Amino acid sequence: MCTGLEVIFDVSGKQQILFQIFPTSNSKLIHQSHFLLQKKKKMMSLEIPLKIASVAFALSLLSNSLLIYITVRCVKKVTGSYRRMIIQFSILAVIFPGLQIVVKPFSHNFKECMMFFSLNTSGGPGLQFSISVWVGLSTSIISLIAVQFVYRYLSFLDVEKARKFENLNTPLFWILYPFVPGSLYTASLYFLCQPDSYSDDYMINTIQENYSLNITNQSRFTILPFGVDGNLRWLNCSFIISATLLIFVHYVIIIFCGVKIYRYIKKELGKFSAKNMQLQQQFFCALVIQSLGPTVLLVFKVSIFLLFPLLAHFWNIDLSYQTGWFCSVAGLFPIVDSVAFMIIVSEYRLWIIKKFSSVFVTNHSSVSHSNGGVEIVGHVPVVL
Repeated sequence: MCTGLEVIFDVSGKQQILFQIFPTSNSKLIHQSHFLLQKKKKMMSLEIPLKIASVAFALSLLSNSLLIYITVRCVKKVTGSYRRMIIQFSILAVIFPGLQIVVKPFSHNFKECMMFFSLNTSGGPGLQFSISVWVGLSTSIISLIAVQFVYRYLSFLDVEKARKFENLNTPLFWILYPFVPGSLYTASLYFLCQPDSYSDDYMINTIQENYSLNITNQSRFTILPFGVDGNLRWLNCSFIISATLLIFVHYVIIIFCGVKIYRYIKKELGKFSAKNMQLQQQFFCALVIQSLGPTVLLVFKVSIFLLFPLLAHFWNIDLSYQTGWFCSVAGLFPIVDSVAFMIIVSEYRLWIIKKFSSVFVTNHSSVSHSNGGVEIVGHVPVVL
């Protein structure tokens, strides 16, 4: 009978531990070894979303830097508010996945509770606040998309109001506006979802089993709308209401302006030349794709998980799920948005084709030297 930990090797060369050959006196060592193996496996699986976030940041930095460069240096005739919006969106699209690497956000839904925490073991109030800032940035991005829809809507349907975008003060207001709902979202999460003893007791075993982490050592927020005997926890309920309203209002604006723009384009297509028709379709498609990226990869999924504690309470749903895996793909939408924009809008696409062709193709005469042009819709400069 063996008196210690016996290790053998199978034909693949991998170590396998034979727990069954230990005497009873070594049961403590068996459990410790098993625990360490399980913890290692869990930590290795959690490295995957962190690697995805790192790749997303690198690609986002590359694609959005290219978009900013073309907008600032190469597309000279695209000026004013629209140019500022493109640059602002690209900057936020780099900051968002960059902060994600530092914060390492993850979430877990267990019955009536959702815990949003960091896999960064450094902890501290600064890290906790950074989590709320990262979440708030997503709201700022949605708000900026809504502003772009309003801008497009006014440029088509209300030229006088659209001119106000171009005066001295209004551009600054619209540049700063997206940070208002983002700050409100950040503040509501930070002040209304602080963990307490009840929420920690509710999640402590689940976090330990799934991540081998001590919940008290992690920077975290908990959303547990119901307490003992089904009593409402008003702080958490207030966050759910405020977060829902902030997102809902801006999507109402996006849908309203989007429908109006679509109907206007469809109605006026007969009055447009073929060139103008292509122009309107490009910018409308680019704007729609830009809104679909964060909607599909972030907002839609987070909204479901955010509302799940309410559904679990009323429908008696008993579910434990690592919803934080969806946080890892949240940083992908800036890549989708920037690449889609440069592909759809022809002036950007033609510049990229021209540059790549000059590098990889020896016969430069076969490359089109069309500059894409710019036309005026109302008073607003628009890229072909």
